[in-house]
Amino acid sequence: MTIISSNQVSVTVAPASVQLNTGAQQQFTAAVTGTSNTAVTWSVTGLGCAGTICGTITPGGLYTAPASVPNPSFLNVTATSVADTTKSSTAIVIIVQEIGVSVSPASVQLDAGASQQFTAKVINTLVTGVTWSVSGTGCVGSACGTITSAGLYTAPEAVPSPPAVTVKATSIADGVTSATAAVTIISPIKVAIAPSTTIVTIGNQQQFQATVTGTTNTAVTWSVSGSGCSGNACGTITSAGLYTAPATVPSPASVTIKATAQADPSSFGSAIATIAPTNNSKLNGQYAFLFTGFDSNGVYEAAGSITANGQGMITSGLEDINNTNGPATDLSITGTYQVEADNRGMMTITSSLGTNVFRFSLNGLGTKGRLISFDNSGIRGSGSLELQNSAVFDASYLTGGYAFGLAGMDAAGFRIGALGLIFPDGSSFISGSSFDVNDGGIVSPTYAPFDGAYTVDDATGRGTATLSIPGFDGGTLDFAIYIISANEFLMISTDPISINNPIFAGPAEAQIGAPYTAASLDGRSVFNLSATTGTAPQDTVGGLSFDGVSNVTMNFDQNSGGDITVAGVLNGAYALQLNGRGTLNLVNPSTGATSIWYLYAFAPNEAFVLDASTSAVAFGEMLPQTTIRPFSNSDILGTYLFGSGEPVVASTPLLSGVANFDGGNTVQGRGIITGTEDINQSPSLLANQALSGTYSVSSVSNNGRGAILLTSPSGKTIAVWVISNSEFVGLNVDSTTPQPAILYFEQ
Repeated sequence: MTIISSNQVSVTVAPASVQLNTGAQQQFTAAVTGTSNTAVTWSVTGLGCAGTICGTITPGGLYTAPASVPNPSFLNVTATSVADTTKSSTAIVIIVQEIGVSVSPASVQLDAGASQQFTAKVINTLVTGVTWSVSGTGCVGSACGTITSAGLYTAPEAVPSPPAVTVKATSIADGVTSATAAVTIISPIKVAIAPSTTIVTIGNQQQFQATVTGTTNTAVTWSVSGSGCSGNACGTITSAGLYTAPATVPSPASVTIKATAQADPSSFGSAIATIAPTNNSKLNGQYAFLFTGFDSNGVYEAAGSITANGQGMITSGLEDINNTNGPATDLSITGTYQVEADNRGMMTITSSLGTNVFRFSLNGLGTKGRLISFDNSGIRGSGSLELQNSAVFDASYLTGGYAFGLAGMDAAGFRIGALGLIFPDGSSFISGSSFDVNDGGIVSPTYAPFDGAYTVDDATGRGTATLSIPGFDGGTLDFAIYIISANEFLMISTDPISINNPIFAGPAEAQIGAPYTAASLDGRSVFNLSATTGTAPQDTVGGLSFDGVSNVTMNFDQNSGGDITVAGVLNGAYALQLNGRGTLNLVNPSTGATSIWYLYAFAPNEAFVLDASTSAVAFGEMLPQTTIRPFSNSDILGTYLFGSGEPVVASTPLLSGVANFDGGNTVQGRGIITGTEDINQSPSLLANQALSGTYSVSSVSNNGRGAILLTSPSGKTIAVWVISNSEFVGLNVDSTTPQPAILYFEQ
């Protein structure tokens, strides 16, 4: 009889199988049962390798894969019992070539807002794609910059703190292996000069201003040059940027004003100054104008075109007027004008109905202007004028979609606003897509579809349009139109006022970017609205922030007959149809009050806007905010023309002038404003009034809002909202001004 133990020795290896990259390590363990001696010996074998070519393993079971893949690529790791060498266990190891990822360049220094193309190389796999990502310890999301699926990285406009971000490429093959590149964001030295373009008459002066960012050394060196002049023949400029034009006009007449950063001579800003023989030559060519206001009987609106000869004469022109006495259409007009050195001026226009005097201000190139009435004729109002492109005075240039916005008065004296969308065919036919009206709080159903007809006089740029819309006298609305460009024209109704026909006028804009979706409203827009409480204006300016899906937040300032709201907030939702007609549903989070606006888009983040829920009939427009954050005082820099927008009551004070902003922060963090304005403050006509004070653009709210604090005229506070570096809107928000009008500032 042979006596044996009931326990047989057995060995188990863990893990039983594994896949390893070349050179990688794996810890194996062996469990021995059936004996008190649990020791094992380790070995490695393979069909395609021998010795260390199969890899190595320590007495403790730590396996290191070989540097290259054997053929075949699998091998055995075996643990053999020391107590019974006939007992063992084997694990299967498959060796694979390690995936490698590299990024080029490995490190880079970028200016804020600049771009860098990164490339990724993936080895040892047929799947060579990567996913890109950006991160940083001092930023999150887009504040670290953005990167496309192709590896194009764009640095943020604002430098994060610390200014280092990491660009990472991760292999799609295993989702783990990655490589990184280091990016350092720096604030580049940039020089901005204002005005960027202007006209200067011989012997006169123009103050240029420069702002330097990206360095504490903000000094610049000024110079002037021209292809048709040299030395003093191009004019002279002081170390403070005061340019004096030469005594004669060079040929060509343009010179370049240059401001070079002393901190970095490779960084500079430049402006173009065109030398003109006289101030009157700044107003030269054919200009369309739109004027809205009141006479002794009620609303008074006019649209037309004048031809200025650059020598002080309005040699020809046409005008359409509509008021409660009835329309006067296609009137011939002539007149005179005088432009002053600071681009303000006076204009006299004469027609068969009489003579009217206006004060106006022009931008630096004389292509746009703002005007106000400036006489005792009983007609008070304000308007705009813009240089026309006579090359498109033909019906064929009006084709595609145009959104338009109109405001005025009905026969009962109530304010009326309307938004519409038409499609002229380039010949004479109009198809209408949509028309919405708010008449003193009575919001009509949307009219759609409708048709119509139009004409354009090739010689004058004046045309007519008839829209077949039910509900108006004769089932039609008739307009005179004035072409500014292929993308813009002015409209004024020419029907006599009646119970079914209002008087209203406004601009039309060609649609860009159609068809529209919710994503067409994405980011920030600045808006302005004029309305009435019945006895006083109710004007609003502010910003709209769209999320590109359906949500909107509004920040605003309002003056409702002297009742002031500063930094108000509304939240809500929006929807946009393919043709550009949309709605905003807004809620006051404090009171729960709701309001509805209609909007008619003519470009992404750009639309005419109409209140569709109250008798105030707020009407205006919103424009995309293109100034890049962070905001600062330098976002308003240089010389701006300014003027009052639509007056909604007859006694509203009207302003026109020019203002100079220094872009600095020398007065307790505020910049300095100086200028001259003309004021029609019935019955007083105040010419050449000094304008002075301080201003700031908030870097705290960082949404483009700012404020002007005037010391002359004293005690006036104007809330401003920056649209771009060349345009902003303002509103008087002190309670001593119960009859405000929107103020438009442009370069």
